[in-house]
Amino acid sequence: MLKLSAHLLVLMILLAGPVLACGFFDDAKDVVETVDAAVSLLQEIEKSGTWEYISDGLQGLEDQDQGYTAVVHLRDGNVNSDHQFESPLKMDVVIEVQVDADGDMLLLVDEAGTKRQYFIEHSADSSTPTRVYRIEDGRYVCVKSDEEGSTFDSGLDGIFEQYAGLAVGAQFLSVAKETGADKVAGREVTEYELESKVPEALKILEKIDSAELKQKIDESGEFALSGGLSLDKKTGALMQFISTYDDLDDQRRTELSFEITQWGSVPDIPAPTADQITTVCE
Repeated sequence: MLKLSAHLLVLMILLAGPVLACGFFDDAKDVVETVDAAVSLLQEIEKSGTWEYISDGLQGLEDQDQGYTAVVHLRDGNVNSDHQFESPLKMDVVIEVQVDADGDMLLLVDEAGTKRQYFIEHSADSSTPTRVYRIEDGRYVCVKSDEEGSTFDSGLDGIFEQYAGLAVGAQFLSVAKETGADKVAGREVTEYELESKVPEALKILEKIDSAELKQKIDESGEFALSGGLSLDKKTGALMQFISTYDDLDDQRRTELSFEITQWGSVPDIPAPTADQITTVCE
C-alpha cells in the first residue's frame, strides 16, 4: 500500500512545476489552486500535526522531574470481518515503564509471553551515550547498538518511532483536534482526537496530470485511522495516546496505546553495582 508523507506531498508539488509548464494544466488558475491547497494542508499539519503533539509531549515527560510509571501496548496483525485481531498476531508487545526523578528507566517487556527487563541509565549530557542494560537473573548485560532492545537507548522516543515505522500515515499526515478535558493519573489533561489528512492529500495529487502518479493513487488502497491523545495541562507532557491504523485492503491493523499510570512518588531506581555487571557499557 502506498503510504504518503508530508515530505512526499511537497516533492510531488515541486516535481509538478516543470510538468505544469509543459501544458498538463489548461488553466493557470488550477495550478495556483492546487499549490494553495497543498500549502494550506502542510501548514495545518505543521501547526496541529499529531507527531508534533507527540514529540512535544514526550519532551514534556523528559523534562518532568517527579518520576512516573506508564504502560505501552503495541499490536500488529490481521483482523477478521468483525474488525477484531486474529491470532497469532505479527506483534504483541506490552511494556511496563518506570522512570524515577533522575530520569533512570526500568522497562519490563512482555512480547507474546516472552519477558525481558531493561535498565536505561539517563544521561544528562548529550555527548555521553545512554547506557542500556538487559537484566538476566539479576545480572546486567550491556545491549549493543545492533542488538534487540537497542532502540530503548532513546527511551519512549524509540518505542514511538517503532510504531511510526508501522503506521507512517499516523506519523506524517494526521492532525490532532482538541475535543475537551479530563483527568489521567490524577492530572488535568486536554484531550485531542486524531484526524487523517491523507484523503485531502490524495485529492490534491489527483489534480496533477501524471499517468504514473494516478496509477500509484489507484493502487494506494483504503485505510482508516482513529485515536486520540491527552496532554497534561500544566507541563504539556503526553499522558495518554491511542492510535488504530487499519489497512482495509490487506485487513491488517496496527494499534498503539500508551498511558501514564502514576505521576510522581516513584522510588529511586538504583544503578547496577560493579559486581552485578556481566558486560559493561563503555
